[in-house]
Amino acid sequence: MTQSSTDADPRPSSSKAAGWTLAARQAERLLGIGSIAVLARVLSPHEFGLVAMAGSVVALTEVLSAFGFDWALVRVRNPTRAHYDSAWSLRVLSGLVTFAVLAVAAHPAALYFHQPAIAWIIIALAANGLLSAVENIGIVDFRRHMRFDLEFRMRIAGKVAGVIAAVGWAVATHSYWALVIGITATRLTSVVLSYVMHDFRPHWDISQRGELLNFSVWLLLGNAVEAFRARFADLWLGRHLGSASVGLYSMASELSALASTEFAAPINRAVYTTYLELGDDLEALRTRFLRVSGLIWAIGVPAAVGLGVCAKQIVAVLLGSQWHEAARVLGMLAIAGGITVTASNTHYVYWALGRPKFVTVLSMIGTTAFVALTVVLGNQYGLLGVAGAQVLASSLVVVLNYVALVRTLNLRIMELLSRNWRPLLASLVMAVAIGYIPGAFAHIGVDNAAPQLAAMVISGVCVYFASLGGIWIAFSRPPGPESDVFEFIQNALRRVGLFRKHRDTRP
Repeated sequence: MTQSSTDADPRPSSSKAAGWTLAARQAERLLGIGSIAVLARVLSPHEFGLVAMAGSVVALTEVLSAFGFDWALVRVRNPTRAHYDSAWSLRVLSGLVTFAVLAVAAHPAALYFHQPAIAWIIIALAANGLLSAVENIGIVDFRRHMRFDLEFRMRIAGKVAGVIAAVGWAVATHSYWALVIGITATRLTSVVLSYVMHDFRPHWDISQRGELLNFSVWLLLGNAVEAFRARFADLWLGRHLGSASVGLYSMASELSALASTEFAAPINRAVYTTYLELGDDLEALRTRFLRVSGLIWAIGVPAAVGLGVCAKQIVAVLLGSQWHEAARVLGMLAIAGGITVTASNTHYVYWALGRPKFVTVLSMIGTTAFVALTVVLGNQYGLLGVAGAQVLASSLVVVLNYVALVRTLNLRIMELLSRNWRPLLASLVMAVAIGYIPGAFAHIGVDNAAPQLAAMVISGVCVYFASLGGIWIAFSRPPGPESDVFEFIQNALRRVGLFRKHRDTRP
């Protein structure tokens, strides 16, 4: 591999890298919320459901190309030019196979859902997948060298292009094709920028396929299982309850991710490189895992709890009255998200230790449970039954996950809980406090969801951090996420010159 421009830059700290990835993810989500607020009022749940059903077929087929060659390349300690070229070539090859399979499957899928329009949507989305496959593999260097600021620019530019294209087309045509065009604009922009921002130019070469596939095959299986779990609800609902139900569920699922997994994912993405470096030192890896999990619990759990309590107001403000049935589904999926986020960084520990097989087995167990529960509860309770199946399946996976992690890292579960119980208690206090706000507004005759939501969000943030800080101080400021956040704020102030360190102020 030739020396790239990123190699000359000093390697950022993992906290700074996490900050950039978190900023990118949340900026993407803010742009997504803005576009959803417009698109949900222009397009109906039926139209969203059509694209969601087509997307489910595409996602399940695209697991053929979900080998995770990028992640496998990150694991190679001293990659050569041949490693990069092989990763790119294998990705393009799998993308071509996936496109061919989807082109053949498009019509049968349309017959399965009794929706002829789905066939052309599938083909269009398949073309987008092939477009992503030719993205410059050189940008893996951004991850290898923790230059997530460069990745931030590329991802946000792509998202902005997608939002503008989707909203513009939707307003002009009121057609579900706006959703597909938005996806296309995002991916096309990202591909172009990948070649503009990195000087690597891939060539066809599969000489290193053995080394890359050795790790990637388990990622493939894991991705296949997770994709099936993520999309099974759309497939089942589309067949049994229709496209409008798929639209409602997929929109609730999209919103539920905002508070939990969307916060945790960029942090995990940034610290994965650090986990790899600590793979031979279990004690150091355990210490880093505890600190990272504490930060994720401290933000992800209250965010999920708040989302569940505010579900009715969020749906009313962002989506409008035609989506009101999504509120109860969103509330339940927020619970599932809160449960999942508590173990969201464990998979990265297993990957760093070279145990992708175990992650795949966990995914298989969770998916099997979700499918069985969806069939049983979905037939009896409809949309809410499917959401309930998600809660129960997530709970099972998290329990099994921590049972295994205790042995893997020689981790004492009480050590984890002693650091993280305070965010749980503060989240409960917050939920009780903001739960009274809608009733208070109704008492004074204000039935508008927007002021209710604003009051609930502001009050929730204040109550949570006041409770968390109060509990922490009352227990003599023990080690935990509070002290990590305190240190992070101090470091940020020092970087902008607003705080000077005269002594070690970390509690």
